[in-house]
Amino acid sequence: MFDEVVFSQDPPYSQVLWPDHCIEDSPGAEIHSSISYPFLMSMEILKGTNPEIDSYSAFFDNGGTGDTGLQELLKGYVTEVVVIGLATDYCVGSTTLDAQKIGLAATLLTDASRGVDPDTTKTMLERVRAAGGQVSTWANWQESLDTWTRAKHLADTLISTHQNSSSKRTIDYIFNKNVYLIFAYVCYLLLK
Repeated sequence: MFDEVVFSQDPPYSQVLWPDHCIEDSPGAEIHSSISYPFLMSMEILKGTNPEIDSYSAFFDNGGTGDTGLQELLKGYVTEVVVIGLATDYCVGSTTLDAQKIGLAATLLTDASRGVDPDTTKTMLERVRAAGGQVSTWANWQESLDTWTRAKHLADTLISTHQNSSSKRTIDYIFNKNVYLIFAYVCYLLLK
């Protein structure tokens, strides 16, 4: 659909050449007037601010090294991230994958997101599921809030983070802040 270039770095970095969009200080970068912030305290996280590398995820740039600061803001306060928007196969999917990778259970809502291409969207949804993320709709996500499936998703993500990290901070975060989720998961296994 769009041209792609590969930069020779280690590892090589592939970049889609998108049409100009969301240009800083332009109407395309503004939040639409019909969208209201849901909380009294809200923050705007900027991504794609480095002209040398693109940034699909709301957490990191595409090289995985440029950090937007979102991870640090959420750790210790949030146990799940629900991701919506444009485009499912790039920004929305990458944000969902990175949330799972850093230990935040992530759900991508398909009816509140839109992809660029049906084939790449399907591939991204498969990647999200394979990474332990959930793919749902708004109505199904709301219905699942008080279910064992939700508790299992949260616990699986936290346990996976613990098993894949030797960081004491991650271990402290899991066991000091989210013991109830691990307990819920153990109860779920006992009831199976």
